[in-house]
This record gives sequence, structure tokens and C-alpha cells, in this order.
Amino acid sequence: MVTAPAVGALADIHDRMPLVLPRDRWADWLDLDREDVETLAAPTPPEVVEGLEIRPVGPAVGNVANGGEQLTARQESVAEPADQPALF
Repeated sequence: MVTAPAVGALADIHDRMPLVLPRDRWADWLDLDREDVETLAAPTPPEVVEGLEIRPVGPAVGNVANGGEQLTARQESVAEPADQPALF
């Protein structure tokens, strides 16, 4: 997973986010002869972030030992850990 500075509404949740490549960067990203990775890894454009669904998820998503589709399932309520305020 490549992370980048958070953009748009995601910046209200965390200071970084997964790098989301717009479709027009896909072929360049997969080109093994490209050396200008910095250009390809430019922050995700705000209009791409606007098209993402932001939804509450459960605390299991914060543990790298966990996996599976249940990690991204929408949670109706998110428990607030004692040492951290709720994000939603």
C-alpha cells in the first residue's frame, strides 16, 4: 500500500490516505521502464477523492493481523476507544 497526504474530506479523518491513482495514470504506473515514480505518485486529485465513499468501519480495521471483506463493512455505530475520539 502506498500512502500519500490526505486530500479533501479524508484530511478531516487522518493526515494520510492510500494513494488512489486516477485511470489516466494506470498504464504509466504499470510501465516498468518508468523512472519518474515521484510524478506518478503525485497526490490523489481532489475530484477523485470526492467520488469515494467515506463510511464508518469497525475497530478490527486497525489491526494488520485482520483481513477479509468484513473490515470494510459499514458499521451503524462506532465505539469510541477510551484513548481516542470517534472519527464519525
